[in-house]
Amino acid sequence: MLLRRQTSYNGTWKTRMIYDPTDEWEEAGTVVWYSRWSYIAIVTRKTKEGQREIVARWTDADNGKAVKVRPS
Repeated sequence: MLLRRQTSYNGTWKTRMIYDPTDEWEEAGTVVWYSRWSYIAIVTRKTKEGQREIVARWTDADNGKAVKVRPS
């Protein structure tokens, strides 16, 4: 885990990951965390059907609840 205080809102950030989940409860990815109520995560995981999927998850600004998006 790498944690670093944010010093600006502009920039380019890249990450490379090799991960093959073996169970539907496993996931790995990267998170940009601003506070306990504000973050965005991009993760890869395995579905119940055994397919790998990539999920984007972030907090909704209106209610603070997590929003999940699965690309088609």
